[in-house]
Amino acid sequence: MVWIAVCDRDADRRHSMAAMARRYLSARKELQGQVCLFASAEELLEYKYASFGVCLVNVEAPLHLEAGRDIKERLPQTALVFYGRGQEPAWALQAYRAGAAQYLFQPVGEQALFAALDRTVREGGLQRPQRILLNSTQGLVNLQVAQVAYAKSSGHRITFFLVDGEELESKCLRVSFGTVLAPLEGKGFLRCHDSYAVNLGWSVRLTGEGVQLADGTLVPVSTKKRSLTREALKHIQS
Repeated sequence: MVWIAVCDRDADRRHSMAAMARRYLSARKELQGQVCLFASAEELLEYKYASFGVCLVNVEAPLHLEAGRDIKERLPQTALVFYGRGQEPAWALQAYRAGAAQYLFQPVGEQALFAALDRTVREGGLQRPQRILLNSTQGLVNLQVAQVAYAKSSGHRITFFLVDGEELESKCLRVSFGTVLAPLEGKGFLRCHDSYAVNLGWSVRLTGEGVQLADGTLVPVSTKKRSLTREALKHIQS
């Protein structure tokens, strides 16, 4: 799953870039992805629930370049695409020196953004699916993580509910639900209940009944996990 972050202090511009990024993911049927919005580098760096493959960063001043440099130092595996009004070669050179993989001139058009994202996805190998090996009741399955909508633990078994409606149940386990979920931490999965974990990539919003997924499914959220879940979803909904 391709996670894209948009980091921009201007709310209107932030939402406009996020909308284009979402249209990009919709247009690239072979990719599954999610877009998160952040008003600052500090907000982005505090977000621990997903690993971003791409970060779109607005740079209008040297201070913004420093913020971009901080992101690159803390998240070296994230490809940075800077965008700004500065069209002088010297300014673009500073952007590349700060860690940008690409620099786009404002106003950023859909064609330019799509081309930049295509290049970033291709060069970073972001189209390659992440997988986990599941010893299921149907045999050993090389499960594609992005296809899991949510997981439920019951007794000593875990059921993975896939986005296509299929269900995969593990064999009887001798380890905890948390141990099974550990490899998925920081990769878009959130344990929202003692017995449930949700893929934030398919999550839409937090309701009074639980996390609503893109297909309308509601995944339960426990009272003690509600604040954590709200925080994780805040930047997806914003």
